Amino acid sequence: MQIDGQPAKPIIIRANFVTIGVNGIFTRQTTVLEPLAAAVLGVVFVYETPNLAQSVTTDWDLFSADTAKVPATTTDPFGNRQHYVTADEPSLHWKSRLAGYRILEVKQVEVITPAFPVASLCLTALATVGYLWSEKGAGIFFWNGPSGAPHQSRPG
Repeated sequence: MQIDGQPAKPIIIRANFVTIGVNGIFTRQTTVLEPLAAAVLGVVFVYETPNLAQSVTTDWDLFSADTAKVPATTTDPFGNRQHYVTADEPSLHWKSRLAGYRILEVKQVEVITPAFPVASLCLTALATVGYLWSEKGAGIFFWNGPSGAPHQSRPG
């Protein structure tokens, strides 16, 4: 494996049984009983780089008499691309199509908390007034009616 022309070693190598469908290759979420000869294994190599790579080249040389081609997928921020490597063409080349793309930076920011939660108290007061003004809560504090008797709210 070469990243930007320099040899690279993976930080993670993972193998999973996969399913191949019309939408691509997917890692199995559940166990499926199948003959070993029919099983498909997906191998994921993860490489850490200081910046987004401009080019990647890798060679696949694990071919047998029964395996004419091996599907491969490259993934970048704009999506996936499907490839095949064969015994005659074992190299996979990826070149960045991301002109001007910048990796977003995570920056620390200072959070300023008010000494007194004015906004929370105002919202609580507004909610209380709204409840008391509503039909359900009107009988609690408000007096209305011709005789000055408390308002009778309907049950339920």
